[in-house]
Amino acid sequence: MARALLKVADNLLSEVPVPSLLPERSTPSALAPSPNQKPLREKTLLHVPRHRINWITSSFLIGTVLLTVTAVPLYIWRFGLDW
Repeated sequence: MARALLKVADNLLSEVPVPSLLPERSTPSALAPSPNQKPLREKTLLHVPRHRINWITSSFLIGTVLLTVTAVPLYIWRFGLDW
């Protein structure tokens, strides 16, 4: 019974046309941008797309560096390098 249903489903799906999401090649003007339109570019930060950045981890690492750069000199100035 299940094999028969799968066979019927395969036959039905093979006859369904799949629409293309791309424009047809016969119209080259559809692919070319208009003269007044700027090309779409994804905003990047140091050539890394912003949507790929894990902001929680990045902010922790940046905060750690900033704290180290400011706190270590203040600690050395206040307490010195004595053991």
